[in-house]
Amino acid sequence: MRHREDVLPVFLCAGVAEVCGLPYHGGMDARSVERLEFSLILEEVASYALSEEGRRRLAEQGFFTEVSLIEEELSRVGAWRTLIARGVELPSSFPDIASLQTMLRTEGTRLSLEDLCAYMLWFEALMRLREVLVSSELPPLSEPARMLPDFSGEYELLSRYIAFPPEIREENVPELRQIRQRILGIQEEIERIAYRYLHDPSYEGVFRAAVPTQREGRTVLPVNINFRGRVRGIVHEVSSSGATAYIEPFEIVEQNNLLVQEQNRYREVVERLLGQLSQRVRARWAEVEYAQGVLGVLDAAYAKARYGAVHRCVAPARGERPVGRKLRHPLLGEKAVPVDFAYEEGVRICVLSGANAGGKTVFLKTLGLAVLMHQFGMEVPAEEGTVLPVCDRVLVVLGDEQSLQSELSTFSAYMKRVAEVLREADERSLVLLDELGSGTDPEEGGALSVAVLEELRRRGSWVLVTTHQAALKAYAYATPGVMNASVNFDEESLRPLYTITPGVPGASYALAIARRMGVPEEVCRRAEEYLSGRGQEVSVLIRNLLAREQELARREEEVARLKASLEEWEKALREREEACAVREAQLRKEGVRDLREFVQEARRRVEEAVREVREGRREAERRAREVVAGVEERIVREAERVARVQERRRPGVRVVPGMRVRHVRTKAEGVVVEEKRGKWVVQFPTMRLMLEAEELVPIDRGEGEEGRGPEVVVEREAVRGVPVVLDVRGMRLEEARRAVEEWLDRAVLAGVREVSVVHGTGTGVLQKGVHDLLRAHPHVERFQFAPPEQGGFGRTLVWLRQGEGG
Repeated sequence: MRHREDVLPVFLCAGVAEVCGLPYHGGMDARSVERLEFSLILEEVASYALSEEGRRRLAEQGFFTEVSLIEEELSRVGAWRTLIARGVELPSSFPDIASLQTMLRTEGTRLSLEDLCAYMLWFEALMRLREVLVSSELPPLSEPARMLPDFSGEYELLSRYIAFPPEIREENVPELRQIRQRILGIQEEIERIAYRYLHDPSYEGVFRAAVPTQREGRTVLPVNINFRGRVRGIVHEVSSSGATAYIEPFEIVEQNNLLVQEQNRYREVVERLLGQLSQRVRARWAEVEYAQGVLGVLDAAYAKARYGAVHRCVAPARGERPVGRKLRHPLLGEKAVPVDFAYEEGVRICVLSGANAGGKTVFLKTLGLAVLMHQFGMEVPAEEGTVLPVCDRVLVVLGDEQSLQSELSTFSAYMKRVAEVLREADERSLVLLDELGSGTDPEEGGALSVAVLEELRRRGSWVLVTTHQAALKAYAYATPGVMNASVNFDEESLRPLYTITPGVPGASYALAIARRMGVPEEVCRRAEEYLSGRGQEVSVLIRNLLAREQELARREEEVARLKASLEEWEKALREREEACAVREAQLRKEGVRDLREFVQEARRRVEEAVREVREGRREAERRAREVVAGVEERIVREAERVARVQERRRPGVRVVPGMRVRHVRTKAEGVVVEEKRGKWVVQFPTMRLMLEAEELVPIDRGEGEEGRGPEVVVEREAVRGVPVVLDVRGMRLEEARRAVEEWLDRAVLAGVREVSVVHGTGTGVLQKGVHDLLRAHPHVERFQFAPPEQGGFGRTLVWLRQGEGG
């Protein structure tokens, strides 16, 4: 037997070598992954998976550190996004068969009915998924799907003998069907004997109830303890109150013995059948293992695609420097504020400063999580144009590294963590340092911080550091490859704006925030006096720079708004020109048609005149022919003009599947699905049409959500089901009869074949009334008490006549 690794293709093993003893961290620093709370994202992604194979793949995958592997995984995720947008129907779930596969390693293992039913459903779901993916014509999904083995034979075999919920299909096993008929006959005989005792007038007052019951699978009668000598038989049990003895009459003993024998034969046949089916499944064990691996990869990508669709994510582009376009923190949901940022050319270290509670730490975590998600093969919550580096490790040091267990202060614990980072960081690392240099003497903390950044710069690491240290701001200003950036803050309302301004250090606004928090004004004024003149000048300079940057940003927004408005006007003008061109072409076509009719009439009249012309009237004939030639020339000119108008109207854009388009006449927007017989199939929100390319106008990506077509909701007609079990316990007899009669009529109309009534045992009145109704009902083929494990004499199984009710 081959091991799983021997049968998996290369792409299934991608990332396995990265797993270094940690469940999903791969080569990443486990502590950093934990501090960024990536596990919360992974939990949500796993909730979207269809199978346990997909969830296990997500838990074991690891982070990719090679660009090719990231792009391969993202191509699968992108293909799933496309397929999800098409609204295809996928299997709702896959049973977990991992433990069953372990059992089947052992020769001769026999699976239970429930286990084989799980395999049957797994095969069915896998074949359905394979069919959908192969027909999708999306290579990242169709190619792996074609590698899945064909289990249709196993599914057909299992489904021939097993139904869901798990039960044997007796109609396909003649031996079982014969045994079942004998069992039913014996049960009817036992029931007949039991009711003969219970309804015999000579036994009046002997029995405690009007219906038999069961003990240890055998039918017994509930006898009043004072009359137990009246019924000859075996006493199986006496009630706890001592008032009832449960006696099996000797007349029923032999029938009960026959019933037990037939039931044992039934179980033997079932066990033999299950053993044969188990061996058939075990023969495909290695292929099932292989298919589980392929399914895990496909399902993990599906879960990532679902996450990306829910959170409006995009795949980052390849580039030389980190760029964020409306990047959002993935754990904040709708509360997340989109942020734009970009490392300048040649810069690998960014010093982010600004007010307390201004969003510096949130952005630091956002960048770290985005990089982890990207290298996990996920899209990130951002917009197109986002670029992220590919790193071997992400190293995070947050500002709350205090460890009471290790008896370390906040600063000591922080520096211990910095030391660990410095041992690991290299040019393929992203280092995130929160509040570097805080918690100690400002002068020494500043010097130490500069030294740490210089060391990371020398190693070529990507670095984002948040700080209030003036020394770091000055270092960023004076050092090549290092840039300042600030989180913006509204000085009037003293609230963060959650935007980033590159190239400018941020002011801390400590005194302004202190005033807002209620620190006495006298204390704040005294603090301002204590500030050195140079410190005040620097603060004023920073505030002035920020004010200028904010003014420039406002002007840029105004320019962008005007540009967008201008583009809308241009777009409206283009559409109007297109509409005019269409109308012009239509009018000219109508004009040409009128001219052709005129010429035909003129030609007819001229030809008639020509026939009348004689030798002396040749001049009149010549003039008539000149008139006809002039009209024909005009027709040719008009036809050429119409052709030119139509050519101008058709933009030089090639229609391709997936393109968003607008219908010229109705202005309805849709998505191109495929080309069929020279026309294009377009999915509109409410219908699907086949149209000529000339009737379609491509929609610019800026007009709507990029790369996404309209959601198509397929409504299914709700079919009101009929319950197969009716419980009439607690009802009066007439009320129960009416309920059963109405319920049977509904079941017959719905085409239900087998139903059951729960009436309980009690005094037997309700049970007898139900049976009388069933005997007289025209649609009831037969009925009997349920087996002991399904309710015994408290429940009646009913078979309705086939063909009734349509």
